Amino acid sequence: MKPIDSRRDEVADVLGKYLAESSYSARSSALQALRTWGTRRNVPALVRFLNSSENESLRRQAIELLGSLGDGQAAAALAQRLKDPTDRKLASQALQALGAAAEVPLIAMLAEQDQEVRAEVYRLLGEVGGAKSIAALKELAAKDDAAKAALERLQAKQ
Repeated sequence: MKPIDSRRDEVADVLGKYLAESSYSARSSALQALRTWGTRRNVPALVRFLNSSENESLRRQAIELLGSLGDGQAAAALAQRLKDPTDRKLASQALQALGAAAEVPLIAMLAEQDQEVRAEVYRLLGEVGGAKSIAALKELAAKDDAAKAALERLQAKQ
């Protein structure tokens, strides 16, 4: 069904209530409907899916939705999902879709001990970063080739 823009917020609010249901089927159906009807109003409820022990399938649907809604308030929670190898690719795609709104939470992830997480953060900062990323990467570029490569990509964009 094509959304009726004048009713979008109303429908998004109703669907948001279904995200809190105990029934897997209700939550799954709500996530599917939010692909069409979702708004930024749904972001806080979708973020809760990331911070819980939610079913993997539903959590991954929430990650995709958060990227498509384009609201930066999801960036910090999505950045944390980079730590989970099963969610890393989707979280990375969602963060890239958020663009510059993901920069500060990604910079915070530079302190991660996991080299694979840091490598993905460097790659993302090379795509979506700005002046703050350049400053953060300059400190790391001397001792990390991936940081140096990300810095060079950013500087080439300037």
